[in-house]
Amino acid sequence: MCGSGPRRISGRLVGSGAGVAGTGRCAGCAFTAVAARYVAMRGVPVTELAAKACYSPGYVAQVIAGSRPVSAGFAARLDEALSAGGEITAAAAAEHAVRDEIRDAYQRGRADALAELAAFIGRQAGSGRER
Repeated sequence: MCGSGPRRISGRLVGSGAGVAGTGRCAGCAFTAVAARYVAMRGVPVTELAAKACYSPGYVAQVIAGSRPVSAGFAARLDEALSAGGEITAAAAAEHAVRDEIRDAYQRGRADALAELAAFIGRQAGSGRER
């Protein structure tokens, strides 16, 4: 998500105002920024980290790189394995909040578009126009 900044969906600005302090990133990329920082700070190899978190090394690498979505359970295990004091878990929660906001805005936009279409069809049917 990062790099695109806030986006406008259904006329609402989403993904803004929820940045992660010290990362220069939006909350939509909070997890990857914080997790990568802790991995670098601790100097733990991915294989060792994966063993501590009880996940495969490939999966751990993909989630930290942002190629796969992060789950709350994974974030909690990673937070514990890296002794991050809840910072990784909080970053994942912030990322989930942004994704939920974007999903909800998209769904509201679809509902609004369908309502407009239904009103248009109703107006067309009410006008007695035939095609």
